[in-house]
Amino acid sequence: MSLLAAYNVARTLWIPESWQLLTNVGVALLIGAIAWWSSVDTTELGLHRDHHSLGAIWGGGALLLVLGVVVGFALVSEVRGSSQGALDDPRLQVPFLDMVYEVAFNTPLGTVVLEEFAFRGLLLALFLRHTSMWRSVLWSSLLFGAWHILPTLTTAASNGAMEQLASTPAGLVLVVIGNVLSTAIAGAVFAYLRLRSGSLLAPALAHLATNDISYVVGWLFNRYG
Repeated sequence: MSLLAAYNVARTLWIPESWQLLTNVGVALLIGAIAWWSSVDTTELGLHRDHHSLGAIWGGGALLLVLGVVVGFALVSEVRGSSQGALDDPRLQVPFLDMVYEVAFNTPLGTVVLEEFAFRGLLLALFLRHTSMWRSVLWSSLLFGAWHILPTLTTAASNGAMEQLASTPAGLVLVVIGNVLSTAIAGAVFAYLRLRSGSLLAPALAHLATNDISYVVGWLFNRYG
C-alpha cells in the first residue's frame, strides 16, 4: 500500500504523462515481485490457468453490459442535448492515432494491468488471508477509490461535466467524494467478478471495457456529434 500511495503522488505531481505507461508497467512488475516475496500463489492472485476460461466468460459478459450502458447513455444524452457537457473533456479531443494509442496500449497496459494486479490481485489476496471475503472486498475497493483522489483533483476543472461544480472548494470536495464512491463501487464489482470467476481476467476485461468503450464513444461524439 505504501508503494502504491507513493507512486500515486509521484505520478500525479512529477512524472510526465509520456512516461507513465512505462512507469505503470514497472510498478506492476514490482507488485509481482512483492507477491512472489509474500508467497502469494497464482490461484490467490487469480492467475491460475484453470480459471481463465470462466474469467473470459464473466469478463465478456461484463464487456457487453458496459457497451450497452455506455452507448445507451451517450445516445440518450445526445437526444436530450446534454451530451456536449457530459462528454466535453480535452482528453477526448485528440487525433485518431492518439485515440488508438490510448485504447490499445495506454489503457490496457498502463492502467488495467497495474490496477487489477494491485487491487484485485495482490491486495485482495492479502486481505483474504487475514479477514473475511466481504471485508476484503470492502477494504480493497475503498483503497481503489482513494487511489483516484489525486487524479480527480488534477482533472476535475477540465471536465465539462464537472467544471462548474469543481470551480469552488466545496464543489471540488463533492466531485472528489463522488468519484471516490463511484470508483469504490466499481472496485467492488470488479472484486466480485474476480472472486466469482476465480480469475483476474474477468475484472480486467470489465475494467478495460469500462475505460476503452467510454473513451471511444466520447471521442466519437466529440469528433462527429
